[in-house]
Amino acid sequence: MTMPGLQIQSRETVARSQRSRLIEAMAESCAERGLAAATISDIVARAGMGRATFYKLFEGKDECFRAAVNEVVGDLSRAIGTAVAEGEEWPVTVRRVFEAVTEILADRPAFAQLAFLESRAVDLELLEPYRNAFFALIETGPPGDSPFPADSEQSAQLVYGQVQAMFIAAGVAGTVEDLPEQIPTLAYLAMLPGLGPEAAAREARLRA
Repeated sequence: MTMPGLQIQSRETVARSQRSRLIEAMAESCAERGLAAATISDIVARAGMGRATFYKLFEGKDECFRAAVNEVVGDLSRAIGTAVAEGEEWPVTVRRVFEAVTEILADRPAFAQLAFLESRAVDLELLEPYRNAFFALIETGPPGDSPFPADSEQSAQLVYGQVQAMFIAAGVAGTVEDLPEQIPTLAYLAMLPGLGPEAAAREARLRA
């Protein structure tokens, strides 16, 4: 005889697994077809389940899409927050952030396209947690004796825009898996407003 508590736990475990598979299928479908052309039929076929299961877990395609974006945005935000919280010297933190972020994106290229291509056309606020974490990274540095203070909103916005442009270009070109090779360039861009060109280039090379 199965205990009621175990039955509930089993149902919840199954539901989490199904939800995860549908989110993964949503990302893959959008990466191949684009959000507009992605269909629930294609999503459930990729996930290996029926439409009835999909509608038990999501109201529709938009909710599933937002859940998929929230998943990767959450992973990126937590990775940045963890690196910043370690309290290392700012150049070390910058390097560790890009190591973590590019690894996440390279491991899940479909989610990278979802976040940095598709979500921009739907709702930019979906990226807000990631943007806030990134701004916190820039605003924690550089060292106090730097002649190039980077703790301004303008500096953070500039760096964020440049980094996003690289991520978007990789998504368009289908080269997200190669982003870890761009860590020195990404680190240089992030450190440039705070350290100046010579120190940023030196630190980017040292961390390479």
